[in-house]
Amino acid sequence: MPAALCGVVGLKPSFGRIPHSGVIPLNWTVGMVGILAGTVEDSLIVSQCLPICLRTTFTVFSYAAMSGEAETSQPTVWFNDCSDEIRTCCLSALDNLHKCYGWQTVEVTIPDIEAMRLAHYVTIGSECSASLSRHMDKQ
Repeated sequence: MPAALCGVVGLKPSFGRIPHSGVIPLNWTVGMVGILAGTVEDSLIVSQCLPICLRTTFTVFSYAAMSGEAETSQPTVWFNDCSDEIRTCCLSALDNLHKCYGWQTVEVTIPDIEAMRLAHYVTIGSECSASLSRHMDKQ
């Protein structure tokens, strides 16, 4: 379930950054352990603590690294399927990244994005069903 549909902020780390031990594999090709928090700031705080708590060698995020010449993309077609409120919020976030860190926004068109979205739904649905049915049989 996407964090945005639950009213929280989700941070999806790089694959393997957070161990999967003790987690039921809900969907094995796209699922991973992540952070759910009330705010972006809270999710960044938790992400800073994880390498220490988990005793991993992953580097800790540097706020200084956010400044400078960076680009973020804005998928133009993707915004056609959201409410004005969501669109305004996302555009405001991009504007804040520009104002605070000097990031530039580049509009991009992702070919076949609708087909990718539908394929993603099929993948998640079938993997969740297969994964959970194994655990439900044990009941």
